[in-house]
Amino acid sequence: MYGQAEGWLLFPVFWILEDARGKASLGMLALMFKPAYAMLTMPYRVAQWIRDRRWRDLFTLLGLGGGMMGAAFLIDPAWHWHLIGGLARRGDNPELRARNMTIWAFVERGGMWFIPLGLCLIAGVLLGIAAWRAKETRAHLMLAVSLFTFPNGLNPVSSMMVLPFVETRNEILALVATSWLVAGLEVLTGGFGGFYLANVFVALALRVRRVKAGVP
Repeated sequence: MYGQAEGWLLFPVFWILEDARGKASLGMLALMFKPAYAMLTMPYRVAQWIRDRRWRDLFTLLGLGGGMMGAAFLIDPAWHWHLIGGLARRGDNPELRARNMTIWAFVERGGMWFIPLGLCLIAGVLLGIAAWRAKETRAHLMLAVSLFTFPNGLNPVSSMMVLPFVETRNEILALVATSWLVAGLEVLTGGFGGFYLANVFVALALRVRRVKAGVP
């Protein structure tokens, strides 16, 4: 059952990352199905549209969003409270806690796990600075940070949402190799979950490397 939603959500994520005209607005609405992926990515892109005065994209988003929310209120007037309550209860799921792939997985383990957590944060900050310097990778950085820090955690399958970051054959091979290495570490640690963040690290680093090389 894991990964079914993420499979079709890859298209909306790609539209938002590439800032596709018209499709990016549809992508944002689709990500409401999984708000974790829109947590920072959507506000960043909307702020960019406001700055660049892209009113058509904004009006498209507002129009479609208003229609969708209006229909939701007709079906269930308290849907927004149910959504907030559901997000707040994610931490009560023992299976989710056991398979948590965000930085909170390290916090929950505690003890010696704070050492790799510290190294992870240092590497994340350095990579984040490099990603923010290039306009082409800022939206990718927003998605990566969302995957790292989403409250109450995410399932390991959520790490597949970085697939739009890679394009060339070598990049795909590097990400696949990282995924297999992570899977092996997860087996050795009894399904820790946090190692899946390596997929996010590698994908973002590959994207930054390609942009620095002058390939958008």
